[in-house]
Amino acid sequence: METRPRVEGARHLLDSLTQDELETVAALLKSDARWNDNLRFALVTLHEPPKSFVLGSDGTPVRREALAIMLDKAANLTSEVVVDVLGKSILSWQPKPGVQANYMLDDYALAEEAVKADPTWRALAAQRGVQQPDNAHIDVWGYGGTTPDGARLVRALTFARDGVKNAYSRPVEGLVALVDLNTRRVVRVERLGGAPIPPGAAYERELLPSVREPPKPLTVSQPEGPSFVTEGHLVKWQKWQFRWGFLPREGLVLYQVGYEDGGRVRPILYKASIAETAAMYGDPDPQWSWRNALDMGEYNLGVLSVSLEPGRDVPSHSTLFDAVLADSNGQPYTLPRAVALHEVDDGILWKHVNDEGEAEVRRSRSLVILHSATVGNYDYVFRWIFHQDGTLEAQVDLTGIMLAKGSESSPHGTKVAPGTVAILHEHMLSYRLDFDVDGPANSIYETHLSALPTGADNPLGNAFIVEKALMTAEGGREGGSHGHQWRVVNPNETNSLGEHPGYVLLPGASDVLFAQPDSSIQRRTGFAHKALWLTRQRDEEKYASGAYPVQSSESTGLPGYANGEPLENSDVVLWYTLNHVHIPRPEEWPVMPRTSVGFSIAPFGFFTQNPALDVPPDTEPR
Repeated sequence: METRPRVEGARHLLDSLTQDELETVAALLKSDARWNDNLRFALVTLHEPPKSFVLGSDGTPVRREALAIMLDKAANLTSEVVVDVLGKSILSWQPKPGVQANYMLDDYALAEEAVKADPTWRALAAQRGVQQPDNAHIDVWGYGGTTPDGARLVRALTFARDGVKNAYSRPVEGLVALVDLNTRRVVRVERLGGAPIPPGAAYERELLPSVREPPKPLTVSQPEGPSFVTEGHLVKWQKWQFRWGFLPREGLVLYQVGYEDGGRVRPILYKASIAETAAMYGDPDPQWSWRNALDMGEYNLGVLSVSLEPGRDVPSHSTLFDAVLADSNGQPYTLPRAVALHEVDDGILWKHVNDEGEAEVRRSRSLVILHSATVGNYDYVFRWIFHQDGTLEAQVDLTGIMLAKGSESSPHGTKVAPGTVAILHEHMLSYRLDFDVDGPANSIYETHLSALPTGADNPLGNAFIVEKALMTAEGGREGGSHGHQWRVVNPNETNSLGEHPGYVLLPGASDVLFAQPDSSIQRRTGFAHKALWLTRQRDEEKYASGAYPVQSSESTGLPGYANGEPLENSDVVLWYTLNHVHIPRPEEWPVMPRTSVGFSIAPFGFFTQNPALDVPPDTEPR
């Protein structure tokens, strides 16, 4: 295991903000005449240069800007501040009335303190059987929609520890406090229902009655070191080349992904990132129907990321990188081991045994870069996996603890323990893929399989074809069971086969969205209405639910980004939606085994033969 501290000093236009740069931002704002002591830094992130500027440069960081989302808690006013870090000046300070900044880490502690100090909550908690109110777990959620008077509100759920370490296994059903974060007070306490508090369940090793015999040690070593090379945020491995960044909202992002071919690095993606993650619970109970969380847009995946443990979260031979973020006072802090980079043995890459019994086999090696975030009861691992055949895979692991209801039964969930029902829910993830296949001017084709009718040209009824349609305008596209795929090509280039080079989006398993079209979550997560959205690239369009989804009633992102503009031979972005419906099982309690969902992009005519033909055979069996 190699741990590398944060990358010191920006080496490229797209590098994440450094500690010195964050300190410069805080100092500039605090010395400005518009500063007051009620201001908080809700978010400080890289203000990415325009794409056209980056593509027209050699990457030298001659332009470094930061975007600070500021919240004046006394005025309940959000502002956007753009800072020229190199010039040490404020370029703009723009109030944004009518929107709410994302939640900050301080907000969770503030809400818990307010709840536990509230006499009404303490009295109701005691009535419900909470023996140790000061030790209760207070789980803070966004309001779930627009507040009546625009107040900055959160809802606080109550879980009774009372000697049980796993607080999520003991919900105090129906006891919810509404907290005003700006005034630091409880607005009201709701008590609906009165199911007994479940006895609780442990998953921690020291609390289990027994553990099984461990398997024999399995050691992976790289005595000559890893096969990848890093230069700051640049990674080179097996003909792949890409940059990575770590942003407080998105977490891990990829930039300028390309593949070496014919002595040059051919571009594939300008940027690949998570554009939103959301969860929706399927219980109409008044204390559940509002539970629709936009994990990225409301809470910030990067801020909620956790340190990775070698040998547990990631292989022991991983290279780990720290990240630097800013707290609500604008001060930088280090998140140790935020990003992991490692190689894995990935089975057979390709194989054939000829009629003389001679076998040609190549073992596959993959490169994985990942980060992990804990959002309340759920834990996510976000991976990008590079394969030697030119395929890039996106994978999300879901684990953690299911959100449970104190009840003996419900048609909206599964009983997983005495007095405990895990509620049906759905995860919705949006990925933003800014393609640059051999350059930024691309076109998109939708393909699907079509069976041909039995007839003279198909006498045995076995024939089927691929039908292809050019996508000429922005809009949303449905998935389906007929092999729907989307191919991004460069119409200005031709390969040796006479076709346009391209990459194809290979969808993963994805469920439909079950919430009704007029539901709150449908209105707030417009991206989830379609399997895919196609838009032109615009620098300001980064987030599927819009820039400010906190306490929103409608999405200001998708579908509004897709306004029908022409797409052919232009700079295109694909927004892919992953929907995963979770039907809880008792075997997933009290902690869930990992579930993985994902998709891939793969070369389609980008090369004219298998790009992994040149992978050499292993010199020693593995």
